[in-house]
Amino acid sequence: MEVELSICLSQPQGSVACVRSADGRAVSYKAPQELLDTSFPVNDANFSFDRVYGPNTKFSEIYSTQLSEAAKDLMVEARNTVVYTYGAKALPKRQFLYGSSAPAAQSSLAQSLLANIFSHPLGEYVIQIQAYVLGVTENVTDLLNIENVSGVVIDSVKEGPSVCNVTKQQVNSAADAAEALKKVAANAEEVFMEVLDESREKDPFPPYNPSQCVLAILKYPNLEAVENGIESNSCYLISLGDSERPPLCGINLDHLNKYEKTHKSHTALVSVLGAIRCNRLRIPFTKSKLTSLLRRAYNQEKHNLQNELNKPTKSMIFMWVFDDESHAEETYHTLNTAKRICNVMGGAGVGPASRDLSVEKWRLEQDILELKDELAIAKAVHDYKPCIFDQPKPVQNIQEEEFKRITAINKKREEARAKAQADMRAQAQKEAQLIIEQEEKKSNSNLQELEEKLKQKLLVNAELNAERDRKIKEFDKQLDKIRKKKQEEEEKANKLKEEIGAIEEELNARNMAIEKARNQLNVLTQDHTRGRDLILQGREETKDKRQKIFEQRQAQRQQWLASIDESNQKVLEQVRILNKERAAVGIGRIVSADIGEKKIQDDIDKIQSFLPTLLKLDAQEKPATERLRQMMEDYFEKEKVNFERKLVEEDNRKKQLEKDAEVYKARIQEHQMRVKKDQMQEAMKKERHLEGLVEQVIQYLEHGCRMTKIPSKGSARKRYFFIEDRKKFLSCEMDDSGLPVNRKRPTTTVYFKDIKRIILGQYTPAFEQFDGSKKGTKKGADEGLDDDEGSYNPSPTQTITPTNLHKYFYRSFSFEFKKGKTLDVITETDSDFEAWIVAFKRLLGSKSEWEAMQDVKKGKRPDPNAEPPPMIEWGIPLDLTGKPGVDKLSKEEYSLCEKNHITPNQYLNAKTEILQKAQSSFITVYDVRTLSSLDLPRSQEVHEFFLMKKMIASPAEAE
Repeated sequence: MEVELSICLSQPQGSVACVRSADGRAVSYKAPQELLDTSFPVNDANFSFDRVYGPNTKFSEIYSTQLSEAAKDLMVEARNTVVYTYGAKALPKRQFLYGSSAPAAQSSLAQSLLANIFSHPLGEYVIQIQAYVLGVTENVTDLLNIENVSGVVIDSVKEGPSVCNVTKQQVNSAADAAEALKKVAANAEEVFMEVLDESREKDPFPPYNPSQCVLAILKYPNLEAVENGIESNSCYLISLGDSERPPLCGINLDHLNKYEKTHKSHTALVSVLGAIRCNRLRIPFTKSKLTSLLRRAYNQEKHNLQNELNKPTKSMIFMWVFDDESHAEETYHTLNTAKRICNVMGGAGVGPASRDLSVEKWRLEQDILELKDELAIAKAVHDYKPCIFDQPKPVQNIQEEEFKRITAINKKREEARAKAQADMRAQAQKEAQLIIEQEEKKSNSNLQELEEKLKQKLLVNAELNAERDRKIKEFDKQLDKIRKKKQEEEEKANKLKEEIGAIEEELNARNMAIEKARNQLNVLTQDHTRGRDLILQGREETKDKRQKIFEQRQAQRQQWLASIDESNQKVLEQVRILNKERAAVGIGRIVSADIGEKKIQDDIDKIQSFLPTLLKLDAQEKPATERLRQMMEDYFEKEKVNFERKLVEEDNRKKQLEKDAEVYKARIQEHQMRVKKDQMQEAMKKERHLEGLVEQVIQYLEHGCRMTKIPSKGSARKRYFFIEDRKKFLSCEMDDSGLPVNRKRPTTTVYFKDIKRIILGQYTPAFEQFDGSKKGTKKGADEGLDDDEGSYNPSPTQTITPTNLHKYFYRSFSFEFKKGKTLDVITETDSDFEAWIVAFKRLLGSKSEWEAMQDVKKGKRPDPNAEPPPMIEWGIPLDLTGKPGVDKLSKEEYSLCEKNHITPNQYLNAKTEILQKAQSSFITVYDVRTLSSLDLPRSQEVHEFFLMKKMIASPAEAE
C-alpha cells in the first residue's frame, strides 16, 4: 500500500503570501511579523510533499495528474482507492470532491472519475453510490436522501462498526452518476449552509460543524453480490472535518466536545496513513469510527475473500491551506499534520496529531489575554462586576451559583417581556381606534355602511362559488367519461395482450413439436444407420456360412464319387471274374458276356459324366441374384472408400490436434514458470522488506520508548528504555510529558553479553512478589488470551498495580543475567513488546532449528568454541486443557501451541488462511504476520513449523 501526500494552495485576493513553493515538491513557511510580535513559537519551517499545486490550479489538472488511472484500477486492476481532503471550512475541499450546485462550478473529482468508470465495459458488474455525513454522534446524514433520518453507525464486537439504513443508489451510466452527484452536492451544501454563512463569522461563537463527508463508489461482480452486500472493489472520496479550532471553544462546551472528538478522529487517521506510508507492521484501524469503516477498503477486514484477490490499496490526501498571512496560524497546523504523516517514529506525544502543541499553548494564552482585556473594558465602561471573579470569599459550588444567577436573570427577563407585551397591546388598541376614526372622516362613511357593502360582496362571492361548483360537476362528469374510455381502452389492450400471449404459446407449442419431430428424425436416422450396419454384418456372416456349407458339400460329394467309382470298379472286376469263370466251364456265349460288360461300362460312364454336373449345381446362381449381389458389392465398395477417406481425414486431424496440444502444453508450462518466478521474486521482495522492517524496529528502539519496571519491593515506575551501539540497552528517568530527562546519564545499563536468557511472561520471583499471589501467572496466562484473537490488546498499558498486573501478562518479559539477578519490565503496547523481542533476537544472534539447517545448507558452519546465544522463550508451556479446538490439533501442533502460547482456534484460523494462500503463491513470515492475528515472533515459529512439515514450500529451496 502507498500514500501520496499533496498540498493545494489557495490565496485570497490582495493578500501577502506566507507559504511559498520551492521546487514543486516542498513548501517553505514564514510566520508574519504580526504573529512574531505576540511571541508566536515558530518563525519559519520547511515541509516536503509529493506534489504541490498553486492557487490557480484547476480541479481537472489535479485529476489528470494523480487520478487518471483510478477508474482503470477499479474496473480492471482490482485495486481500491481512498482520497482524503483536509483543511479549514472556508476552503473548497468538499467542492473539489463532490462538486457544487453553482452553474459555473468546475467539474469535480467524483464526476470525472465516474465518467471514466463508465467508459469501460460493465459486463455483469454493478456500480452503486453511497454518500453520507459522519458526525460526533452515532447518527448518520444520508446525502442521497436528506429526508432519511434512520441512518446510524452500529458497532459490533466481532465485525466492527458499519453504516446501516443509508441509501445505496445503482448507477448504470454517466448521466445517472451526474444526476446523483448533483443531489449529493446540493444536500452537502444544505448540511453545511449554516457554517458557510459568512455573516455569522462576526458572532462571538460562530456555528461549528466539523462533520466528515464520505462518498463511496462500490463495484459488485453481479446482482447476487449486491444482495449479500459484499463489494469486490471500491473508491472512497472523504472530506475530513474542518481543521480549525473554534474561537474560545473552551467556553462553549458543545464546541469543545465536537472539537476534541473531531481531532481524535483526525489523529487516528494520521496514525493509519503514517503507518502505511512508513511500512509499519501494525496499522491501527480501531482507533476511530472512520478508520474502522475503511478496513474493507484497505483489504484488512477479517474473513473477506477479496483481501487476497485485490491489489494493495492506493491512498491520496490533499492538504488545502490558505497561503496568506491572515490564516498563518491554521496553515501551520495543517502543514504540521502532513509532517506527522511522514514521521517514521509515529505520532508519539501529547495532544492530537493534527495540532502543534506549542502553537496550541500559544493560542490559549492569547485567548486568556483577550478575555482579560474584554473584562477590563467591561469594568471600565459598563461598571461590570462579575459574580464569581474577584470575590472576597471563594464560591464553593460554582455550578449552583451560576444556576441561581441564570434563573434570576431569566425571571427578570420574562417579567420585562410580559410588561412590554401588555403595554404594546394597549398602545395598539388606541392607535387602531384613532385610525378607524380618521378613515371614517376621510371617506364620509361609517362602519355600518362598510358592513353592508361587505354583505353584498359576500352574496356576489356566493353566486360565484355556486357557478364554480356547477362547472366542477360538469368537469367531473367529463372526467368520468374519460376514465370510462380509458378503462375500455385498457381492457382492449389487455385482451390484445392475452391474444398475443395465446399466439406466443401456440408458437412455442409448434416450436416444441418441430423440435420433437427433429429429435424423432435424428432417432430414425440413427436407427437407419444402425440397421445398415447390422445388415452388412449379417451379410458377411451369411456369406461365410454359405461358403462353409458349400465346402462341406463339395467334400462330401467328392467322397461319394470316390465311393461310387470304387463300387463300379468292384462291379466290373466281379463281372470280369464271372465272365472268365463262365468261359472256362463253357456256360453261355462269350458274345453275350462281352455285351453285358459293355452295358455295365456304359452305365458307369454315364454315371461318371453326370456326377460332376451334380457337384456344380450349388455353384450356379440365377442372373437376377447375380446382378443384385453385384450392386450390393458396388455400394459397399463405395462406402468402404468413403470410410477410408474419412478415416484418413480424422487421422490427420488427430495429428494436428496433438501438435496444437503440444504447443498449448509448452505455453502453459512457460506461463507456469513465469508465474512461479514472479511469485518467487515477490516472496524474496517480502523477505527483504521484512529485513528492512526489522532494521526500522531497531532504529525505533535506539530512539527509545517507555516501559514499566517491576521492582522486587515498592511500587512500579515507568522508565525510558533505549538501545545504544547495538551492544547494550539503557534506561533513564522521564519528565511529565513522557520524554527522557538525560539520556547521557542513565540509571540502568545492561550489556547484551551479560544476559543469560530472556523469559517471556510473568514467571520470575519479582512478578510473583509484586502480585502477592503464586497463582497470578496462571491467572494472567488464561485471562490474557482470547480464543480467536490471542493476546492482542489495543489499549495502552495503565499504571501497574497488583490488581491489574495479570492483564498485561503478554506484554511482560524478564532478563535473567548470568549473575542470577533479573530485570522485569512491561511494555506500553503490544507493538512495543513485539519490537523488543524481534530486536533482541536479531541483536543477540538467536536462531531457530530451521535457520540453523539453512545455514548448514549454505555452507555456514557454527563456531564450536563460541558461546551459544541467550534463549528467548516462555517461562512454562501454556495449558491447553479445555480450550476450544484443541481436539483438532495433532501431537506436533499441540506442542507448537503450548510452547508459544497460541490458542487452538487462533492457530487453526491462521492455518486455514495460510494453506489457502499457499495454493497460489509462496508464503513468507510477512504473509503469516498479515494473514493471522499472531505477532512476528509467533508468526516465525508457525512459518518454520509449516516448512519443516512440508505443508508449504520455501522460496529459497524452490530457487
